[in-house]
Amino acid sequence: MSATLIGLYVLLGLLLLSLNLRSLWPWPVKLFAILVTSGAYFLTYDAIHEIKGWPVPGPLPEEFAVHFIVVDEPDKAGGEDGKIFIWLSYLDDLGSPIGKPRVHEVLFSEALAQRSQEAIGVLMDGGRVNALVGAESDDEGSNPSRGQQSPRGTSANTDQPMIEFFEVGPVDLPPKADPSARPVPEGPQV
Repeated sequence: MSATLIGLYVLLGLLLLSLNLRSLWPWPVKLFAILVTSGAYFLTYDAIHEIKGWPVPGPLPEEFAVHFIVVDEPDKAGGEDGKIFIWLSYLDDLGSPIGKPRVHEVLFSEALAQRSQEAIGVLMDGGRVNALVGAESDDEGSNPSRGQQSPRGTSANTDQPMIEFFEVGPVDLPPKADPSARPVPEGPQV
């Protein structure tokens, strides 16, 4: 991918050089082409982050399968905020992961870090973990969408969504059709 991108930029640079050396266009047009090309380099650099595996800037889906979690605690000496990186896949109607995993970045909180460590333990033991994203609440209570008890604690940050991790069993697949029960076509067989 990098070689392709570099090749495209070299081609674009050669086209721009050809435009500026050989064309009879006025200098304002040539200057505009140079500025647009230079701006394209910076815009591409910002847009390429999603392609190269940087955390997705969008919000978390409401329900997702967790592949792994990395907890990056805050650095008080350096003044850096902590972050929690969650590798996840969207779920289909049967609760099966679909698509390629993407990494999402969430602000660090002690409660979420604790729940994340518990989820990592389940993943390391070979289990499957899904998660629900809900509204932030101050009390421990039941989750109405699942009818289960919420995990311990909530996030201290009110701008941060509440993420609940839970272990899941095997995916329930739809029943297979009985091959012997297929209808036999009427008419001549070819």
